[in-house]
Amino acid sequence: GTDGVRSLVSVAGLPEVVGVRTGTVADLEADGDLDVVLATATGLVILRNLDGTQFELLQEGISGPSAGVQDVVAVDWNRDLAMDVLAVLDDGTVGVLENLLHSRFRWVSLEGVQAGAGCVDAVVGEFNRDGFWDLATAAGGVLQVWNSAGRGRLEAAVPVLQLDGRFTRLTAADLDNDGAVDLLAGHAGQTQLLRGSNDGTFSSLTGLLPAGLATSSVEAVDLDQDGDLDLLAGVTDGVESAGAAVVQKFSALRNEGGERNNWMEIVPRAIGEDSQFPANRVNMHAVGAVLEVRVGAEWQSLVIDQPRMHVGLGAHERVDAVRVIWTDGVPQNLTDLSLLRARLAVLAPQILLGSCPYIYTWNGERFEFFSDCLWAAPLGLVQATGDMAPIREWEYLLIPGRSLRPRDGRYQLQLTEELWEAAYFDEVQLLAVDHPADVQVFTNEKVGGPDLAAHRIHTVRNPRLPISVVDGRGRDLLPGLQAQDQQYVQAFERRIVQGLTDEWTMEFDLGDLSAEQPLRDPRLVLTGWVFPTDTSINEAILQNESLPVPAAPSIEVPDGAGGWRVVRPFIGFPSGKTKAMVVDLTGVVTDENSRLRLRSSMELYWDAAFFVVNEPEVEPLARECRLLAADLHYRGFSQRVYGPESVFRGGAGPEGYDYERVIREPRWSEMSGRFTRYGDVSELLRVQDERMIVMGPGDEVTVEFAVPSEAPPDGWVRDFVLYNVGWDKDANLNTVYGQTSEPYPHGGMQRYPGDPAETRVLSEDQQQWLREYQTREYRPYEFRDALRRGSDVSVRAGGQ
Repeated sequence: GTDGVRSLVSVAGLPEVVGVRTGTVADLEADGDLDVVLATATGLVILRNLDGTQFELLQEGISGPSAGVQDVVAVDWNRDLAMDVLAVLDDGTVGVLENLLHSRFRWVSLEGVQAGAGCVDAVVGEFNRDGFWDLATAAGGVLQVWNSAGRGRLEAAVPVLQLDGRFTRLTAADLDNDGAVDLLAGHAGQTQLLRGSNDGTFSSLTGLLPAGLATSSVEAVDLDQDGDLDLLAGVTDGVESAGAAVVQKFSALRNEGGERNNWMEIVPRAIGEDSQFPANRVNMHAVGAVLEVRVGAEWQSLVIDQPRMHVGLGAHERVDAVRVIWTDGVPQNLTDLSLLRARLAVLAPQILLGSCPYIYTWNGERFEFFSDCLWAAPLGLVQATGDMAPIREWEYLLIPGRSLRPRDGRYQLQLTEELWEAAYFDEVQLLAVDHPADVQVFTNEKVGGPDLAAHRIHTVRNPRLPISVVDGRGRDLLPGLQAQDQQYVQAFERRIVQGLTDEWTMEFDLGDLSAEQPLRDPRLVLTGWVFPTDTSINEAILQNESLPVPAAPSIEVPDGAGGWRVVRPFIGFPSGKTKAMVVDLTGVVTDENSRLRLRSSMELYWDAAFFVVNEPEVEPLARECRLLAADLHYRGFSQRVYGPESVFRGGAGPEGYDYERVIREPRWSEMSGRFTRYGDVSELLRVQDERMIVMGPGDEVTVEFAVPSEAPPDGWVRDFVLYNVGWDKDANLNTVYGQTSEPYPHGGMQRYPGDPAETRVLSEDQQQWLREYQTREYRPYEFRDALRRGSDVSVRAGGQ
């Protein structure tokens, strides 16, 4: 409270559930909050977290066990990044409630795994270091370990202990800091301590514990802060009442000697202390995320289940690499030795896991990051309203001449896929646009329908600045909008979640236009960028009644009564990173009114704004640059860079990418489905014919175009327009068909994946394309095993 005293407040929004035995929490929907999983006398119960105070009983889409459940463990059992639930039933059957995404679950019994009736506890860990999860259970007086046999299968059980009496609790912890998981088993007669080895075997060290130590519960925690884990136990007298041991006292056992080995404490956090920049993409303490640590030849993998993760390092004095795979699928690699110290706080990166392919242009000296593309055609993107995002597969992107110079007599661009997504290019063209040097040219680079974003090369000789631009709080934004200089402004006050802000306005006063009558072709040109939500964030907004749906930009004008009225409900928004959008102001500004304002709650940042009216048309010379070659190959991932103007450095600009510094190891979990084979793909990019190239994470296509034989006339300069026909689909866990490259899109589709009642008949050319080009698949577990194999995940010099 405000007086500094903490209190616990009962959550009134929990549905009533009877027969609860135990439970756990997990982000089952990958929407950034923790859902509740309950083991009951009649089965598994899932309570969907709507807003942290309201929970909803999830009933549809679950094919769970129809039997009582003794214990549950939240873990991504099959390592597909979707959180599953391992459960032990009353009869000892062990199975997994497999997460099929989109709130669908199915029960899969683990073949041959029988924990025994009356199982009191189950723990999941990486005992044998093969990259798959292992299992230990305690039932009656039997403690068993199942090591993995690959791909979610378990080998025959190894009965580690068979004792008289009854086990009461099972805890996994590295008590000697050697990097291997040890097991601590509470017992009604004698608590057991088992030392783990890297091959998945265990040996007894129970002699280190006091004789006759009977416990009902035991936990490992560093009580004296000396670097090793001590024990806190609920000690019993060995007498049971109603089948349960009665706790007589709590006892602390100090670990003497465990600190001789080195250790690290890692504190995973969803965000830092910046309340102005919340993302809400993962739960605060990253419960359910995977923590990996590599030390020399040794590798550890742990499920994050507590705010501070204790990691033993053995005799090693330093860590080589740490990787966190956050619950939204975003991996974070730490290889900077200056950061890998004894206590390490890891914050979830606020990078986009899906956005769009990137464009790099040859500027005469090197390839430089230019922008992204295909923003108007997101496949499978569910909006915060619950509707599928509309699709427009074509775009015209302006490339200034200073950014694209001939290289070896050709114009060369790199189109890369560097995020967790698939890109589909059906046609790529380059047009050289020559125009007088005192004329600027623009295309309409915004997300919106075909009419709203209709292609036109806008020529501007006399750009005009508004006489004022103010936000809803009266702040003067005009100084930051007078030139495109990467000094971005924002009209909103705070971010609510990634992509959603408080409602903001930008009021423009264009000045006295009475001398301009009649007004012809008035247009507002806005240059800016968008930090978007994603499908999982949209799912969280959809569930949370207290969160508004992000409102796309609209235009309002004075209503004559001191207020404002909407005249353009939707004007589009910049397509990704910094681009210009042209807004038709016909009917918006008149000889009697030159004021208008934008209203939105999208996370938009602006770099420049001007308007034109009665602008004389200048006819540019557009020349096709013939496609000469296109080569698809694997490249890797460019190093992300942040300038002082970046959002992540206190500014309001987007991040950039350094083409010369590249990570070649897999950065994202593999997508399934077929991708285009590597090699010459120029035939697929010449015309739109639904024979496209399909790119996955790490892929690059080098496209080369002919330089027109005619140079620009004297006094003219050359810019370019890149015309793309294509689509993009991110692998967000809530994106429809997001984990696979298929089904493939096709021209003219309004929604993805289309009408299931319609059967598309492929032409012979398209069938030949499938046979000849769509033959590549990603090998499974390359990403998962990268750190385990000791692959170099650091940045290296690269590029072409």
